[in-house]
Amino acid sequence: MEDFGLIVISGHHTLDSGGVGTHLRLLIEQIEKTNIKHRIVLGKTRKDAVMIGGIDRLIGRFGTDVRHLSRVFLQAGGLCRVVRDALKSLDTPRVVIHSHDRLSLLGSVLAKSEKVAGLVQTAHAPFAQQYDGVKAGHLLKPMLDGIDTASIKTADHFIAVDQLQEELLRRRVPDAAITEIPNAVNLSMLDDVLAKPAKNDFDRPYLVVARHLYEKCGVHVAVEAFGRCAARKTHYLVLMGDGEQRQMLEERSRALQIADCVKFIGRQPHAKALDIIRNADVSLVPSVPVGDYIEATSITMLESLGMGVPLIASNIGGLKQVLSGTDAGVLLEPSDPDALARAIDEVISNKEKRDVLSRSGRELVESSYGTTSWFERILGVYRTVAAQSKTSGSATC
Repeated sequence: MEDFGLIVISGHHTLDSGGVGTHLRLLIEQIEKTNIKHRIVLGKTRKDAVMIGGIDRLIGRFGTDVRHLSRVFLQAGGLCRVVRDALKSLDTPRVVIHSHDRLSLLGSVLAKSEKVAGLVQTAHAPFAQQYDGVKAGHLLKPMLDGIDTASIKTADHFIAVDQLQEELLRRRVPDAAITEIPNAVNLSMLDDVLAKPAKNDFDRPYLVVARHLYEKCGVHVAVEAFGRCAARKTHYLVLMGDGEQRQMLEERSRALQIADCVKFIGRQPHAKALDIIRNADVSLVPSVPVGDYIEATSITMLESLGMGVPLIASNIGGLKQVLSGTDAGVLLEPSDPDALARAIDEVISNKEKRDVLSRSGRELVESSYGTTSWFERILGVYRTVAAQSKTSGSATC
């Protein structure tokens, strides 16, 4: 039995929250197969959420800037209380805390005590970009960056999901302990999906974009491309996700006269989402860079590859890192709807190419992105942090 306890914490309230939620689901599944005493913290308690909502509305009367700043501390404070409760409930002398976003790290820092062996932070995306409404040039940006930097310096070890996340962390904390561990997928779960009879929920074949409807996800590029490709006459474009760009994308679809062929189906539970991806003719991951926010090792990409769905993706970040030099996907420069339209038509019209993409994608995931080695490396980080605490004595507050 491991001689440390574990708390996994995220500010997300649900595991159906996109890539981070899927990552957490897989991590929790693997942890529950071990003998590690652990607690999972997802978001704030309902009581804290109600209280924070009320205070947030009250403070909002004093202006947007004050509201942004107060929201950070209110949400981090709520997570801090949940972490403290989790620490009390674990009967192990030392506990490793593994956080997955900027608010959960800040909450963990606030909750840190002598019982905490160390803080592990997985960097899924740049901290500086994880703000609600606080963009570059915003009055509060320097203050919030300072809070983040202080939190980051308190963490004992980082897990970066791709090379870019490690590079961004190094800019802030050059001597930080960082282990690059790309995302993974559960091949057994994907095989269960593949074992079911294929079922198309629509009345014609389709392409799928399983992405949040945010600028960085590049869904607008997919819509533009679909309006220019021949596939619009034979296929639907299924947009599976929600976000701030939905209204703009609906309006653009109407302007391009493809509204009848673009299906907005919103966010779906993970099992349903996998079924929809599996039955698509092509999966698109058309992400675009937004500041330092560049697509990491996309789990949608890995799930598509693992189920043998032909993939077209942007040649950036973790997408490039995984696919470059392989036959597993078609890589295109971002924000180029003409190139994407040509690639869609080529893949759909060329069965031999689809077969190569399907076979190579599955082989790539099997060889490099399965759960066993992925979790062993994460477990190694936990053991390292716990051992360092044991060697150096009690943790510092």
